[in-house]
Amino acid sequence: MPATLPALGQRFRRWSADATWGRLLAHFQVHDDAMGVAGLTADRLETVIGHLIDG
Repeated sequence: MPATLPALGQRFRRWSADATWGRLLAHFQVHDDAMGVAGLTADRLETVIGHLIDG
C-alpha cells in the first residue's frame, strides 16, 4: 500500500534530520562519477524530493 502524503512528509523530515539525504547524495555522486554524468548537489536532491512530497 502506498504511503500517505503526511507519512511521506514525516519521512522526509526524519531523513533530513538524520543525514539520510547526505548518504543518498554520496551514493548517487559516486555512481554519477563512474558513469560520467553531471553532478547532483544536496540542495538539488532535497528540492526535488521536497517537490515530490509537497506536490
